[in-house]
Amino acid sequence: MNSLTKVQALMAGCVILLFASLVWQLLLLVPAAALFLLQFPVMKGELKRDYPEDWIKYSLVFILYELVMVVMLYVILTMRASIFSISSVFSILIAMLFVVILTLALKFFVNRRHCYGTVLFSTKGWVGVRVKSDLFSKLPEANYAVENPLEVGVKKGDRVRIRVKSSFGKTAPYELEEVIK
Repeated sequence: MNSLTKVQALMAGCVILLFASLVWQLLLLVPAAALFLLQFPVMKGELKRDYPEDWIKYSLVFILYELVMVVMLYVILTMRASIFSISSVFSILIAMLFVVILTLALKFFVNRRHCYGTVLFSTKGWVGVRVKSDLFSKLPEANYAVENPLEVGVKKGDRVRIRVKSSFGKTAPYELEEVIK
């Protein structure tokens, strides 16, 4: 299980326990808070190890998603019983507008045109790199062969930045940009 999956599992558990505490018993708030607090050491340790350049950005995105879910749960569960009242409809529309604006802002915040990888091998004009799954450039975890147009001297194990090309909703790394020191 990679570090992103661990953080997502902790986040899902926290939200499920929060929902359960609002519906059944307030005692479930304690384990929900424990799961929320357990995310931080996982983020600082494992995310920092797997994604040294972007671990803070990943942490902020996960926390923002979690806060949005908690706010939406609160709005939905504290609405009045009458769904046809004007105030309930207005509250739902405001909550939906908030979610749309936040989703668009996160989409802008999360998008980028490069990723980071580790060099596996290098030949004249080509470099083999191992890229971990990247949320921001929307790449799955895999090994890729990318061009080395500047013929930058790289060796096995170097951390590199790779330019990503998007077309028709599909992204692929295609060119070495620089070696990260």
